[in-house]
Amino acid sequence: MLWRYQTGEDLEEMMKVQKELTPEEIKKMKEGALIVIEGQKRTIEEINNRKKLKQSYEYEVSFKGLSSTENIWLPRDELIKRGFEKRVLEIDIREAQRLGLLRPLVRREIEKHFADFGLDPEFVSHNTMRGLSGGQKVKIVLGAATWRRPHVLALDEPTNYLDRESLAALIGALKTFQGGVLIITHSRDFSESICSEVWAMRDGQLEASGHNWVEGQGSGPRIDQGAKEEDDQYDAMGNKIDKAKNKKLTSNEARKAKKERMAKKKKGEEDD
Repeated sequence: MLWRYQTGEDLEEMMKVQKELTPEEIKKMKEGALIVIEGQKRTIEEINNRKKLKQSYEYEVSFKGLSSTENIWLPRDELIKRGFEKRVLEIDIREAQRLGLLRPLVRREIEKHFADFGLDPEFVSHNTMRGLSGGQKVKIVLGAATWRRPHVLALDEPTNYLDRESLAALIGALKTFQGGVLIITHSRDFSESICSEVWAMRDGQLEASGHNWVEGQGSGPRIDQGAKEEDDQYDAMGNKIDKAKNKKLTSNEARKAKKERMAKKKKGEEDD
């Protein structure tokens, strides 16, 4: 079924960690529960919470016979070595469910999710990717990318193979999406309808701007604005500023200009 290709993870498999511990696992936990802190022996009773620790996590541990003020935080690797792997995974699953990162992988939930992308249940549950059209494959990919309810979407040419109706639906969905969206596209019409800022790559240079560019918005010139279209600038006396004159010269240009001035001076010509 298509959803097995898209999620990359089976919730049922993850939930197996919540089954009863084996005698071997109980023995390892009992041995690993004993910990010495400042010369005092303590026994781990429960793992309560989790927080980020560099590229991993650390977990709040409570001890038998002690109040919560005596709780400490231990790294994930240490707890696993002590035999608390299943307890750690239970906390991970609980946090993932709380954040909405895990959803029940049941047919009804999956078909409902992909229905929002214009795919009928038979396409989702009874077809292979090989049997779908280009537009249907794009919808599958978009549905898979949003399965975990992400905060940021990065879309590379998302308009490929989409018909008019699907394209309009995609634009409407992105406008209501409350997270960040980065789009790579060659479709100017699509970017104008959805993007507030555009980064255009031209002749090896990246130009950042907005389609409806106004002063104070965007960080570059208007898209398609030529050099002749630039607004004139004036000094405090009302004189027009010659931008070519004020342009900073390179060291080679400065030496060349100096030689030209010296040559003109020898000939008695006036220098500008």
